[in-house]
Amino acid sequence: MILSIDPGIANLGWATDTGLGGTQITTPDISLNRRICDMSYGLYQLVQHTPPGLVLVEDTFGPLVKPTTMLLGGLMAVFKESKFLLVSPGKWIRDLFGSGHRGEYKKLTRELVTSLGIKYNTQHHADAVGLLEWYKKYGHIKKVPGAKRKAKRKPGLRASPAKAPRSNPRRPGTRR
Repeated sequence: MILSIDPGIANLGWATDTGLGGTQITTPDISLNRRICDMSYGLYQLVQHTPPGLVLVEDTFGPLVKPTTMLLGGLMAVFKESKFLLVSPGKWIRDLFGSGHRGEYKKLTRELVTSLGIKYNTQHHADAVGLLEWYKKYGHIKKVPGAKRKAKRKPGLRASPAKAPRSNPRRPGTRR
């Protein structure tokens, strides 16, 4: 089984390739540590009978670095035998929809989920389904067709030649 997760501080969207999915919702009046524990354990309870072989996590290591890292640690503790794949939101959105504009991608993600016949309850759930569909389509391919490739530099142009240290007449003891 493949489990796809769109993490958040208060809500966590999830979807599986078996058709299960939803949102773990916590309340803001409890501590961040407790919310992360509740979301991790809640996911474990939902899929404990068939632990996932692969856990896809939307890599949202932006301004929420610490909470997302804590959540990832909680998930790794719960799903000890699973492999984890972190995917940046920009990557799966561009590969799947060809666009990275936030408003447009939300609409496209909701349309994708609806076209699959899945009833989603939050945008987090829809994003988890989108990430799972990206993996089904592109996860086994190392380079996505049509993706831009970085130009390789020639070995001679990488570093500039070493320069002799400059002298500074205002500072005593510097080389001349």
